[in-house]
Amino acid sequence: MVSPQAKREAVTALMTERRFGVTRTCGLMRLSRSLYRYRSVRGPSVDLARRIGEIAAEKRRYGYRRVYLKLRVRAGR
Repeated sequence: MVSPQAKREAVTALMTERRFGVTRTCGLMRLSRSLYRYRSVRGPSVDLARRIGEIAAEKRRYGYRRVYLKLRVRAGR
């Protein structure tokens, strides 16, 4: 399986080398045009990852559900 980023790069390469249009190139690569144009705007949540790591290190047997509950308790919700 190829990552979406690799497919985006392949589409861009085909468009520049073969001078194909976006629609045709995305169709050949089986990639939707919306996914080709998509750019993430979410920043890394370093603080959240640190808190999850702390909870997981505190109790090794906690699953994701209990870690989630602990996060909510710490946040005061």
